[in-house]
Amino acid sequence: MSSRTSRNHKRIGIALGSGGARGLVHIGILEVLLKNGFRPEFVAGSSIGAIVGAYYALHGNIYGLKRTMLAMTRRQMLRLSDFGAPSRGLMKGERIREFLDRLYRGKSFSQTKLPLAVVATDLATGEEVIMRRGKIVDAVMASITIPGILPPVRRGRKILVDGGLTNPTPVDVVEEMGAEIVVGVDLTFRSRIKFDKELNILETLTQSFEVLRARASIDKLKRSKAVIVHPKFRSKLDSYRFYEADRFIRKGMKEGEKLVKLLKIKMAPEENQ
Repeated sequence: MSSRTSRNHKRIGIALGSGGARGLVHIGILEVLLKNGFRPEFVAGSSIGAIVGAYYALHGNIYGLKRTMLAMTRRQMLRLSDFGAPSRGLMKGERIREFLDRLYRGKSFSQTKLPLAVVATDLATGEEVIMRRGKIVDAVMASITIPGILPPVRRGRKILVDGGLTNPTPVDVVEEMGAEIVVGVDLTFRSRIKFDKELNILETLTQSFEVLRARASIDKLKRSKAVIVHPKFRSKLDSYRFYEADRFIRKGMKEGEKLVKLLKIKMAPEENQ
């Protein structure tokens, strides 16, 4: 058997957190894990973590997504921003949906190679919603819908928005899926900032969302035994810099190397620890 998970009989699961463009670090982390024989067998994602996690669960690798993101220019990224009627959201989301549906080839959860869970939030009740059935693109669109930016997604009787509001780093979901070792990639920005000037609307929205995500993340992670990766970023506005994919992926690879060292210790036979 080729994977470390098989040799040591410890099944790894990974929870990929929300955080906008910062979540492109997930690509680098997964790439390094796979190259070192650590193959997560369960995956749950919230927001950008759902985008990356769904691709990995469907394909069993991350390389096609990496090529796609590295090839996209700033102009191509901006073209995904189809501004719509302000009454529903700043963007219609139709171009983003088309882009994601191409990534997932129109497939459903039942067609993934690995168990996948996608996290969203029910806007009506404030409760976490975990999706494991239906079309992948429908679930991912719900998970990435930042209120006010994209229109809420209806799923049955539920009105769904970004999973980062209730479970930014869904380690508990991965634990429930059956993983024996859980890795959580937490992208919440917890550094205190000074407001030396008036905030513009983008900065206000970003900071408000970061406060909510950080609080939800702290409450969840303090109850978990997961191995937590918490990359540091230079700016909250990194959340919007999808055109800097190379920087984020390289950062993810560095984080992945540190994670591999931790997992080697974690998965070593007890007599060798």
